[in-house]
Amino acid sequence: MDRFDLEEQIITCWNILDELKMIIEPMEDNHIDRKRIEAVIELYDMKFNHLWNIFSELVETKQFRSSFDE
Repeated sequence: MDRFDLEEQIITCWNILDELKMIIEPMEDNHIDRKRIEAVIELYDMKFNHLWNIFSELVETKQFRSSFDE
């Protein structure tokens, strides 16, 4: 495994936000549940952005070893 595998997994996990948005589309009449799910979406969007910023910084500062470095 390398940083590209990690990057792919981060992006794959991020898809949950789109999946949650699909769930709330038909919930127009149930505002309480919709608001709760929107709050979860917002929370995880912040968490994934924070994770992505850490990952990006590690890539920029070359904290990952490349298989070519060996």
